[in-house]
Amino acid sequence: CENHRMKRSADNEKASLKKKPRLQSRKRKLGFDEELYSETSYYISNGLRYVRPYYFTFTSHAKRRWVGSTVYDVFCREFQAETPEFYERAIKSGKVTVNGKAVTMETVLADNDLVCHRVHRHEPPVTARALEVVHQDSELVVVDKPPSIPVHPCGRYRHNSVVFLLGREHGLKNIHTIHRLDRLTSGLLLFAKSVAKARVLEEQIRNRKITKEYVCQVNGEFPSEPVECDEPILVVCKKVGVCRVDPGGKPCSTAFIRIAYNGKTSVVKCMPKTGRMHQIRVHLQWLGFPIVGDPLYAHPAWGSQLAKKGEGVGSIEEVVTSIIKSEYQSQQQQEMTDPEKAAIGKDTQRKPPEGPAISEDCSSNVGGSASSSSGSVASSKTDEGDTRIGKNEGSLPERIDPDCSECGITRPPPLPHQLAMCLHALVYRGPDWEFRTSLPPWAAEPLKINNY
Repeated sequence: CENHRMKRSADNEKASLKKKPRLQSRKRKLGFDEELYSETSYYISNGLRYVRPYYFTFTSHAKRRWVGSTVYDVFCREFQAETPEFYERAIKSGKVTVNGKAVTMETVLADNDLVCHRVHRHEPPVTARALEVVHQDSELVVVDKPPSIPVHPCGRYRHNSVVFLLGREHGLKNIHTIHRLDRLTSGLLLFAKSVAKARVLEEQIRNRKITKEYVCQVNGEFPSEPVECDEPILVVCKKVGVCRVDPGGKPCSTAFIRIAYNGKTSVVKCMPKTGRMHQIRVHLQWLGFPIVGDPLYAHPAWGSQLAKKGEGVGSIEEVVTSIIKSEYQSQQQQEMTDPEKAAIGKDTQRKPPEGPAISEDCSSNVGGSASSSSGSVASSKTDEGDTRIGKNEGSLPERIDPDCSECGITRPPPLPHQLAMCLHALVYRGPDWEFRTSLPPWAAEPLKINNY
């Protein structure tokens, strides 16, 4: 028996040595490590906040559909934001590893292999307007979020996100998100400092004890009398995040009151009674008054009536594909090749996305395109370069990666419609509390004229 136990112990030890490395399965830690805040720095230019490019490692276990395919084939098939030439160079330069070892073009993936891809990451700029802390006490933080900044790291945004900026600039590193706002939406955001407070607020939201007031600007003359829309809303494309009014959707209700009209656009107060995805935006589209600057629901892909009362809409697949392709073409038109960097990342002309497969969510993206649309990450590593923190006026210093397709491109500043839409979270009111922000400029002037 003793010999049998010793043999079994030795066999177990050999088996453990053969096991593939795994991502650390620890409880998720609240906030971010100091190392992540210091992996890069940012600077302010022409009213925009820029993040200096930095190295980042996307990490993922091989999915079942990857098994039996080469790493190269998987990257080309799954992550089409970059070209095959880009992935070939990444593999040959050692930026792609499997189970901690360099790979070749012929390396075949097995089940649960650990795949890592080190990329040179470029984040889009956001507005340089500072986050305003409206209220802070021992339990709660209330912030006025400017448009263009996402709440959480998502897609191409990481350091240019609200939670990163709160940690770096305000020392608020261990906070709980209570709700979210779309990236282009401005206004109130609530964060709890403790699990107990987060649960209290979440329960109040579930039980509809918290009321919200938004203000928006819409195209056209909105009715002067109050309007209530009770149309159900269905998420028709989860990958991109597109909704529409549909009988099979979830019940929801929004009340609207016009508070100003200037002959071309109306300023409208919105009071959602439920909290469905894009609820205000979809209901206003259905009523025939899409929000000014809405890149989804004011897009011409919805037809000449912009889906008013659901009329004139083709297949939703065609609508989503058209929206994605127009956004891609807009980005391509803005790209300018820098002649001094023309040799960098050559032959890396990116392909247009192929329909709804291109995602705006935060799923893992080991393909790691610097300009890809998704990229939640399990782990990261930083380079040995500039780790200064703070606002640094001036131009971006040369930090060039010869394999990076973004390094060879000089992008002009984003256009105004790419930074904001006219929707603002104005008031949040609970059983024994109320918080509000000042009106955004596009609403303040019309309301002043109308003595609101």
